[in-house]
Amino acid sequence: MSAISIPDESESASRSWRKGDFALANSLLSGIDWLTALVNGDRTQHMYDRFVDIVQSVIRETIPLTTNRPQHSAYIRRLLSIQSRLYSNNDPTYETFSKKVGVAIRSEAIRNEGKRILTSNGGLFSHMRSISKQKAAVSALRNSDVDNGLTPPFSSRTTSTIETLD
Repeated sequence: MSAISIPDESESASRSWRKGDFALANSLLSGIDWLTALVNGDRTQHMYDRFVDIVQSVIRETIPLTTNRPQHSAYIRRLLSIQSRLYSNNDPTYETFSKKVGVAIRSEAIRNEGKRILTSNGGLFSHMRSISKQKAAVSALRNSDVDNGLTPPFSSRTTSTIETLD
């Protein structure tokens, strides 16, 4: 395997699995002679350690790091630090406080999603237009003049052809 420089993994970085090159990973893994790589008369633990090293090196080589972590507000960060302190002190109020933190995080995510829709390219109106176009496409299929739920909406020529076949 080729040696490439990999950014340091830290708490602020994680693997972006969606951007991974799985074809390269498959190629790298299928190109390994597993018998010689693992079975050298070693103990099981050595074989396991070697297997994990191989898989981790393939992951490091094919799955890029990303630092796209959610940025919470100061209020949520303060709640999370209190929650962490409660957990480390085995405080009995940890579970109820954790539920409140979860609710606060979800409501912040909903607010942020609303802001994203309003401020993205096209904004709210394009979002509403896309929703209304979907409904308009469905309503065209439900033309009340033709569709009574029983008669198929065929043209008269098709209907006469079907009748002559009966």
